[in-house]
Amino acid sequence: MSKVINEFDSIINMLEQAKLDIYKGVSGNRTAAKRARQQLRSAQGGVKRLIKFSLQESKSFGPGRCPHHFGPGVMTCFESK
Repeated sequence: MSKVINEFDSIINMLEQAKLDIYKGVSGNRTAAKRARQQLRSAQGGVKRLIKFSLQESKSFGPGRCPHHFGPGVMTCFESK
């Protein structure tokens, strides 16, 4: 699996973990809101890494070799498993 796919999966996991804390934070739990913000910042860093990895991967294919900006690795995320 490529770095792009691993980073994408990592971001999805971070957001799923933050979901419960976001709901608790909206209901008034300040500690949960703080945890949710930390998790979202972590996911934001993951998105930056995902962009970096995807640009590196797409450059490795060269011009005209791959029709997808993110390379063929990302397309496997959207295929049925």
